[in-house]
Amino acid sequence: MSVPLTPSPGLLHGLVGQASRDEPALRREVTRVFERYRGPVFRYAYGVLQDAAEAEDTTQEAFLRYYREVKEGREIAPRAWLFRVAHNLAIDRLRGRSQCTTLAGERWSDLGQTRRDERLDVHADVLRREQRRKLRAVTEGLSDRERHCIALRLEGLRYREIAGVLGVGISSVENYVSRAVRKIMKEFDA
Repeated sequence: MSVPLTPSPGLLHGLVGQASRDEPALRREVTRVFERYRGPVFRYAYGVLQDAAEAEDTTQEAFLRYYREVKEGREIAPRAWLFRVAHNLAIDRLRGRSQCTTLAGERWSDLGQTRRDERLDVHADVLRREQRRKLRAVTEGLSDRERHCIALRLEGLRYREIAGVLGVGISSVENYVSRAVRKIMKEFDA
């Protein structure tokens, strides 16, 4: 199973369908924000939930809430706001499960597969698999906050934005990211 990078194109249909009954400027704004942030928001939700359908539902709900807020006339900085809403929705979904689900072994093995190419050096393939194994082991050892901070940082959010998404101080974000990076580097330097 491959990890989806973006939600399905049908996700925009519901948003634009509602917006099309309103003013055209609102429709354009919702569409612009959706096109710009749907992939990163979906990837983040997928990273938290490890389920494409739930990540797509979470992404759709975040954008629907964005639409409602903008329609009500509220001015929103969309990137941080969308990530915060998606984060909260994903955490709520996790709480609704009997327990937090980690990436199943078969999914990890899928991530470890590489395309076979005659030119691919066998040693490079072995090294890549070992690096993935190490990365998987170290990320499993990160705290939830460290994992969330790293995932949001990889999506391009600044520390201030991450702090807003997670509801913590900027210094806490700096500490989480720093600890996570140290743990990862320690594993790869060993």
